[in-house]
Amino acid sequence: MESRSRNRHGFTLVELMSTVAIVGILAAVAIPSFVNNIRESKVSEVPINLGRCYRGVIDYFNSPHADGNGNTVSMALPRRMRRPLCPNPRGRGNGRLRQLNGGSSRINQRLYNRRVGEVFKEIGFIITDSCYACYSYTTNYRARRGIRDGNWFRCIAYTDVDDDNLLSIWHKTGTYRSGPGSFQGGAVYHLPTSDDW
Repeated sequence: MESRSRNRHGFTLVELMSTVAIVGILAAVAIPSFVNNIRESKVSEVPINLGRCYRGVIDYFNSPHADGNGNTVSMALPRRMRRPLCPNPRGRGNGRLRQLNGGSSRINQRLYNRRVGEVFKEIGFIITDSCYACYSYTTNYRARRGIRDGNWFRCIAYTDVDDDNLLSIWHKTGTYRSGPGSFQGGAVYHLPTSDDW
């Protein structure tokens, strides 16, 4: 009996504490990286959707369409939106910026036939999948003045992927230049004054 108990080996307190310390250090290094990967995957929709919105406005500008009086108009931009089109976790109506919580929801498809979403319908920017962001469009273009050098439009996204009630604001802007007679656009831009996680 005595020889069996002498052959038993266990972990010492020092070995256990060392293992716990190593696991703690690995977790401290890995968890922030994991959280950043989750955030980046949630906002990966933003550049894609803002690019779709931007291309839709350019196509709208380059195509003739009818105004409110039935006249054919070319080289025009859609009017600006009054408020963003947002996913609604409850599934009915338009969501609100304050409802963004890091989770994804669908945008109510009926909104594209109403005033809040008809601009996006006109430019063919319809989001059918669940999304994390609210989207909007604005411009300084005025139809009665026509298109002028320096007119701009902006596709905008609002996110709160870390659910801290601070919005991240992203946009893609096109500016009209009369020299080439076209819009010049940049990359998707994240406003530095907005939440950056």
